[in-house]
Amino acid sequence: MNTFNRGVMILTALTLLFAFPICLTVFLVYPSDTLAYAKSWIIYLQGWFNPTTYMWTIILGIAFGLLIELFLLLLLLAEALPRRKKTIKVQMVEGGEARLHVESIIQRLRYEVDRLPDITDVRAKVQSKGGKGIDVNLEVKTAPTVNIPNKTEELMALIREQVENRMGIRLNKVTVDIKHSPYAKSEYRPAPPTV
Repeated sequence: MNTFNRGVMILTALTLLFAFPICLTVFLVYPSDTLAYAKSWIIYLQGWFNPTTYMWTIILGIAFGLLIELFLLLLLLAEALPRRKKTIKVQMVEGGEARLHVESIIQRLRYEVDRLPDITDVRAKVQSKGGKGIDVNLEVKTAPTVNIPNKTEELMALIREQVENRMGIRLNKVTVDIKHSPYAKSEYRPAPPTV
């Protein structure tokens, strides 16, 4: 959205940059012709406000005005709302500054977690906390027989090792959402009913 906003601003500035001097020059060189042309447009616009079309003129004017206002409001919101950072500052660098792309962090976490036994699928989300580290949210799919507490500890230790020690980024919080893969039909044995 930032590119779009910048494009709109550049286009508006270029239009005003060329249109204003041209209009001013035409008015200064041909003042009577310019005023006559403007007067003809005013007379034409007055025709829209006769009693038969007056209501439609008001409706169309309000609709057009609302569309312009909505467009400007969307531009303002797109510019004002905070954007997700695409890079994260590496904390453990002396004598300079290093930044790591969020996509690189996600890719590395997915690769490392996917290598663990009993993990069948992994999705990672990384959220920057304004230069004060990151939060990591993992969604993992595991084998149905996995020990949940042990696997959660293993995942959290792996994430902390990768983020803090290997990437040099402060880790604030890790959230792990676990979902089991379905049992294979031969593995699933329902418990016998108790009497």
